Amino acid sequence: MTVLKAGQVAVVTGGATGIGLALVDAFARKGLRVVIADVNVTALHNAVERLTRGGATVIGVPTDVSDREAVRSLRLKSVAAFGSVDVLCNNAGIYDDPEPAWKVDVERWRRLFEINFWGAVYGMQEFIPLFVEQGTGHVLNMASMSGLSIVPGSVDYVTSKHGLVSMAETLRADLDLAGAEAIGVTIVCPSLVRTAMGERALDMLTTTGDSDRRARIGSGPNHSNILEPRALAEAALRGIEQDRLYVTPTPGSRERFLKRIQPILDSWNPC
Repeated sequence: MTVLKAGQVAVVTGGATGIGLALVDAFARKGLRVVIADVNVTALHNAVERLTRGGATVIGVPTDVSDREAVRSLRLKSVAAFGSVDVLCNNAGIYDDPEPAWKVDVERWRRLFEINFWGAVYGMQEFIPLFVEQGTGHVLNMASMSGLSIVPGSVDYVTSKHGLVSMAETLRADLDLAGAEAIGVTIVCPSLVRTAMGERALDMLTTTGDSDRRARIGSGPNHSNILEPRALAEAALRGIEQDRLYVTPTPGSRERFLKRIQPILDSWNPC
């Protein structure tokens, strides 16, 4: 079991706003020292200033997670500042306007994957060896219910989140095979969250297409169940401390997943 306690070090990518900032706040309330990584330098400065005034021990590291060297620099600066890292949160991500799958531009695919998927890959490759060397550590991938179901009009986003889920599942298996069971892995899969990005997604989803068609195969979020960022962050930290592989904190998520998986179960026809 991973016990989060004062003095430990958490690194949060995309940590200056939204869900990432809620995670930073939650770690700080537990007395952890926090490295906030974000590409938005102004938001990063504001977050560090506010938390420092509140008595938290935080530093900000401008980081573009789509750049492998920037993520390597994040690791080096984190260790230089605090001596070690105990938790890595791969949280940075973006969401684009709805577009039919066959119309999504290849450059949009690349840009989104560089941040949502490759940023987490770089985080895993830079920080997991450090955790293995230490013999302890925990990695959290901020995925989405879009990684366990689908949202029409968001093929690139959905595919990236499925990738984050599969990556974390395989990482868990590989750590077990390597005898590194003490290193924890958690995948967080919320539905809508009340952040600027979440509100924008909600506005787009509620004005796009037909609701009955959106609801097929369990697709699309339940608009009546919107999490507050603090509640999500607290659920994520409980997941870390309980060494849970999956955290699905949104009410109604189970039904959404079952609607997605049921056609697969119904089609099962072993030779």
